[in-house]
Amino acid sequence: MSKDYIGKIPTAIYMNAMKFIDNGNFEFVDNVRIAELGNEESEKRYEELKDMGCCGFVDYIYVPFELKGKKYYFGFNHGH
Repeated sequence: MSKDYIGKIPTAIYMNAMKFIDNGNFEFVDNVRIAELGNEESEKRYEELKDMGCCGFVDYIYVPFELKGKKYYFGFNHGH
């Protein structure tokens, strides 16, 4: 993720997503993406990053993390 993109994601949300990934036994994880639910710019960037990935992918759109009244979802690519 670019510095500009990750800078807009709260650290707690990023850390929760990384913890979830670490606990999932996925191989070759890349293209981690996080979006604020309902934020058009954030969701657009999420989809751009998703389109750049390859192989298997996982998107946790329906299991959002919540922080200070905002919901975030995440996804990533894995495998090879």
